[in-house]
Amino acid sequence: MRALFPIMYKEVLHIIRDRRSLAAALALPLFLLLLFGYAIRLDVKEVDMALIDYDASMASRELVSALTADGAVRIVARPSSEKELDNLLDRGAVRMALIIPRGYEVDLARGEQAPIQILVD
Repeated sequence: MRALFPIMYKEVLHIIRDRRSLAAALALPLFLLLLFGYAIRLDVKEVDMALIDYDASMASRELVSALTADGAVRIVARPSSEKELDNLLDRGAVRMALIIPRGYEVDLARGEQAPIQILVD
């Protein structure tokens, strides 16, 4: 550990004396910060979703309506089986799938947790 501080001191002096090294040490991290800040967007826009609603209740319709209200998620398929759903995900026809099990509304009415299954590709 004692040997580390003299080496750090020498490197700091070297960077301060050399204007190009100082500019690179300050400008490159700033440039990368700006580049990644503008290049990478984590906003979700127009995700195609498949839906299997085994419950077919008012509560399940409200859930689907809440998910699709802002337009970021679009229901593009309503497969009749989970096997068909898997095929849609494997082919890339949808990026996300929602499975609402039977008894979803009953569980909510009882105040219990109502499980749903979300599959994301």
